[in-house]
Amino acid sequence: MRGDLHQECVDYTTDVPLFESGAAAAEHGVAELFEPGERAQNTIEKLIRLRQLDR
Repeated sequence: MRGDLHQECVDYTTDVPLFESGAAAAEHGVAELFEPGERAQNTIEKLIRLRQLDR
């Protein structure tokens, strides 16, 4: 915010694969929004069960 940037930030590298753009990341983020895959469905079901236990 002040324009100061630590040198470690400038030289930072990672071996984690990144998206080529913010738009590509956003597209990936909503890819299964309306038709969740099996892994997402299992997680949703688990959350529903846990919330029912909290009542």
